[in-house]
Amino acid sequence: MQRFQVISFDLDHTIFDFDRTLTEALLAVSAYLSRELGFFMSPQHLRETRDQLAELPEGRAMPMLELRRWSFETVLSDIDGADRFVDRAMEIFRDVRFSQVYPYPHAEHVLRLI
Repeated sequence: MQRFQVISFDLDHTIFDFDRTLTEALLAVSAYLSRELGFFMSPQHLRETRDQLAELPEGRAMPMLELRRWSFETVLSDIDGADRFVDRAMEIFRDVRFSQVYPYPHAEHVLRLI
């Protein structure tokens, strides 16, 4: 049996559950914004705003984290001092999004077989 020396995967939706990680990140941002702003900021609203912006030509052309920032800026555009909320929301989003990894069941076992 030939053993591969290098194999490459797009990890999201292949090796680990990206949707779970994204949901947790948006829940954390939602909790922060709701607490700081004094009204409920829905994680679904955050997700939908980002998805709508991603459909625009400029949204398709920008890196994912810039698109995420733009979505937070859009959601908070009517808030005084929005920049500090956007900055903190991005910190929270990045911290959760890139620190939580939930491999699919048996992913590690299958990778060991390759």
